[in-house]
Amino acid sequence: MKIKNFLILVNLFVMTVFLGMFYYIYVQQKKELVKVISNDIFQTLNNVSYSFSKVMNNNSDYMILKPILDRKSTSDFFDGFILATSDDRVLFKSGDMSLKIPQPEKIQYNLNKIGLNTLLHKKAYVITIQYYKNNKFKTLKLYLFPSKDYLEKVFTYLKIKYIVLFVLVLIFFVFVLRSVYKLVIVNPLLKLKQYADKRTTKPEKFLIYEFNDIKETLAETFNALNEYIEKLKISAITDPLTRLKNRNYLNKYLIKLINENQKFALVFIDIDNFKDINDFFGHSVGDEIIIEISAILAKHIKNGEIVARIGGDEFVIVFQEYKNNEELLKRLNLLLDSLNRTWTIHNQTISTTVSMGVAEFPKTAKSVEELLKFADIALYEAKNRGKNKYVIFDEKLKQDVNKEIEIKTTMNKALENNEFELFYQGKFDINEKIIGCEALIRWNRNGKVISPADFIPIAEKSGFIIKLGNWVMQEVVKTQKEWENTPLKNLRISFNVSPVQFRSDSFLNDLKKCFKDTNRKLFEMEITESVFIQEREKAKKIIEEIRRYGLKISLDDFGTGYSSLSFLREFEIDVLKVDKSFVDEIYSEEGKIYVQTILNMAENLHLETIAEGVETRKQFEILKSLGCEYYQGYYFAKPLPKDEFEKFAKSHLS
Repeated sequence: MKIKNFLILVNLFVMTVFLGMFYYIYVQQKKELVKVISNDIFQTLNNVSYSFSKVMNNNSDYMILKPILDRKSTSDFFDGFILATSDDRVLFKSGDMSLKIPQPEKIQYNLNKIGLNTLLHKKAYVITIQYYKNNKFKTLKLYLFPSKDYLEKVFTYLKIKYIVLFVLVLIFFVFVLRSVYKLVIVNPLLKLKQYADKRTTKPEKFLIYEFNDIKETLAETFNALNEYIEKLKISAITDPLTRLKNRNYLNKYLIKLINENQKFALVFIDIDNFKDINDFFGHSVGDEIIIEISAILAKHIKNGEIVARIGGDEFVIVFQEYKNNEELLKRLNLLLDSLNRTWTIHNQTISTTVSMGVAEFPKTAKSVEELLKFADIALYEAKNRGKNKYVIFDEKLKQDVNKEIEIKTTMNKALENNEFELFYQGKFDINEKIIGCEALIRWNRNGKVISPADFIPIAEKSGFIIKLGNWVMQEVVKTQKEWENTPLKNLRISFNVSPVQFRSDSFLNDLKKCFKDTNRKLFEMEITESVFIQEREKAKKIIEEIRRYGLKISLDDFGTGYSSLSFLREFEIDVLKVDKSFVDEIYSEEGKIYVQTILNMAENLHLETIAEGVETRKQFEILKSLGCEYYQGYYFAKPLPKDEFEKFAKSHLS
């Protein structure tokens, strides 16, 4: 309920009380007036009765009394008198001559019981007069007629007087009460409301103690609220873990620099392999590293520059103080070196590196969105180049990214439009007889061939490689079925499987579905060593399942990556491919030793061997002398479209 409504109710209550009081006084006053009038009637009749009795005892002429009644009749209160015999025969009238003796029910006989109702409704009052004459008691009746108009006037006047008095007193009381309310309640409340709304100067002391308590409580609340607002303002622009600036502040800061057209470099920093640190050592250790790295970053900023944390392990530092590219590179190198650290946290020794992407305003980026986007692209490129380095976004990187985006957005359509095609490169034995081939994917777009080196990494990043890999498997199955009744029916076809495709949940089902109704011994799946690195147990089970299914497994690019003897012992494979990089070095003694070692190891493990990238007769002769079984390369045949390959293969079957 509003205070205004409450005060109105209080006023109504007070008015009701006053009205009750006045009504009570009015009733009492009216009773008193009735009492006075009834006494006057009683006294008048008694006095006249006494005078009559006395006179009539000594005189037989009752007319002698008429002057007494005539004097009484001159009063405004009486209309007149009638003197009558005991049987109501009128002897004479005094006052109003039109008066008549009323009906008995309109006559008041008991003068001791005259009330307001009697005064208003009885027309006459009677008293008996007894006197002694001629030795006998005689009786007369004296009727008194009060003035009804006068009585009504008297009572109306009394009512009006009290109504006027009540209104005047009420007006005065309401005025006083309103003034008191305004002074003691309303004005303080308005001041408190104004203080609460606008937080103006704290009001002076109030008469009511409770209002002072409210005022002090409001003051304390406002102080606490101001402190909380300040904390919120700080929190809105600060990272809670590191106390560095956050993304909100960074955006405002960058907008300010851009509006002022100031030159600066935005450095996007990401901790390498931080997820592995969190997963292995726990998030508490990860948080400690974040805090330590934040402290190092803070040491690299100069006047007006900032460092912000914008994600879990992502930071942005803004460099302004550099005169030229050399100074910027110097600062970037110092920053990179300082973050290449080994930490001891919770008795754990942990090494960290970072990758950084750099975008410059206004050199390469024109807006906040472009700065963050280009720096992120450069960071991603730094990760691709092996991590623990920085990349500055430039026009060449922009072109590469645009090219990647174009490839990514057109690959699906290209598959629908049959722009992808399989070329086949033959595999040969020591007698230069063709024994199989490798299916190699090509993309012909608008008459231009896009290299697999350009689109395969993009397909892997986007996940499209799974769909594309399934298409390759379907195509080699289709090709082998076309060869079933031709001289090429015994050629073994190998196809490449990406690590992304290999690790997909649907891979085994997709493969079994493709090769369900085929002679599976005529197919060979080529994988690289990278499939062994993640989820080794899962990879081992998949390879075992594929070999049980009947396909051969070939390990491609052996010796160029993570290869070790433990992989060959742990994972069951059938064919070992000697990488082209070793074949290129085979002219040297050291190169021969490497290849001989690989071939001997494969022989001891009962693995087939095939050298890829054989481009000269001399390479073939050396490999042949070292004991290599099979060969693949431009010396024998380059990759050919299917129709051309079929013609070529038929001519090299014997």
